[in-house]
Amino acid sequence: MIGLSKGKRVFFGGVASKFLVPVFLLLFLLSVLLLWRGYENTYKDVYDDRVKAVQDMVDFTWGILDYWNVKVSKGEISREDAQKMAGDVIFMLRYEGDNYIFGYDMENKVSIPFQSHERGKFLDVKDQDGNWVQRDLREIAKTKGKGFYTYNWLNSNTKRVEPKVAYVRYFEPFDWWYGTGVYVEDIKAKALRSTMVQAGILGVSILLICISIALLTRRFITAPLRRVVLLSERAGSGDLTVNRNDFAYSGKDEIGLMADALSSMISNQAKTVRGIVGTVSEVSSAAENLSALSEETEASLEEMEKFLAQVGEMTESGAAAAE
Repeated sequence: MIGLSKGKRVFFGGVASKFLVPVFLLLFLLSVLLLWRGYENTYKDVYDDRVKAVQDMVDFTWGILDYWNVKVSKGEISREDAQKMAGDVIFMLRYEGDNYIFGYDMENKVSIPFQSHERGKFLDVKDQDGNWVQRDLREIAKTKGKGFYTYNWLNSNTKRVEPKVAYVRYFEPFDWWYGTGVYVEDIKAKALRSTMVQAGILGVSILLICISIALLTRRFITAPLRRVVLLSERAGSGDLTVNRNDFAYSGKDEIGLMADALSSMISNQAKTVRGIVGTVSEVSSAAENLSALSEETEASLEEMEKFLAQVGEMTESGAAAAE
């Protein structure tokens, strides 16, 4: 089985990381943009919902006041008693946690108790921005009948002064103005919680996408490339038996073309080596034949030398006999 050593099994700096890192960064940036836009949209939706709840609660309270006013009209109860009963009932109302209804008469004396402010207490508070809260709320209720107003007020839950959006309405039979509101920080907190849930879902989705891309990259890119590298190293070390089937990749993409080129190169190298080996064998055979011929020639020369020596001796013997 073909494999690579642990020292060569790298991720950072490899093909997979060069592909995954840009993809991850792109997904991350898109996620940030989506979450930011999502937070803005969620904040708007939560704001609209809370404002609608405030309006509904004020309208519901108007029904309670009208109920006691009808009793006054029928002579069943005095106006003062009806105001006290209505104030006590509304004081006990709570919605969306600990949100309450507040109410004043036209002299800014508390008519519906709230927080630590008792009935009959005079309130004329200026907030951090220099706005006279009760005066402005009373003016809206008296001149417009109902409306919204934003000011700073103590949040009984956080014990901090925070921006608050209030909706007030005028109830003419009792000459009261009353209302309720929602803290902006509460809206932001709810929108943020919703956005964090979205961020968690988006984060898991991005993680699954990256894992899927990593697995696909490993299977279809990294693993084939590692096999190409290993087979190239085998061929480089002298193993020219590598063929196209060893690459185990039938794709016609760039990796397939690379495998085709490498297998063709290795095949050509093998042919060249076989040709060189054949030539060397022929040269070696010729050298052996030449060596044998040289030995035969040397033997012939020795025999000729002996023959010439005998001829010389015979010549000398003939000359001596002639004398």
